[in-house]
Amino acid sequence: MGNPVCYNVFSSLKIIKRASPRMVEDEFYDIEDYRNKTEFLAKAYAYQLYFNFKRKNRYKGGKTPVDILKENGSNVSPQVFNLLPVILDDFVHDFISTCL
Repeated sequence: MGNPVCYNVFSSLKIIKRASPRMVEDEFYDIEDYRNKTEFLAKAYAYQLYFNFKRKNRYKGGKTPVDILKENGSNVSPQVFNLLPVILDDFVHDFISTCL
């Protein structure tokens, strides 16, 4: 079966991809320009905060992801949406070498 940690991470990434529609990527890249990696990460973080805490989604009844989390009675903190973005390519070689 391989390394169980790697299996769990890959499973989690599939879930994140399903929950993260292409609309987010298209919208972000259409409105933002950046000159370097630092600027990109700062703008990606700001957009992520906007998307999760402020932007109303018409397909979800005009609610933000945080609104939906609270409505569902979850005891998960809304701060789960306050994660810093990372460039996965910066870590892929370490990850792959651990999982092979």
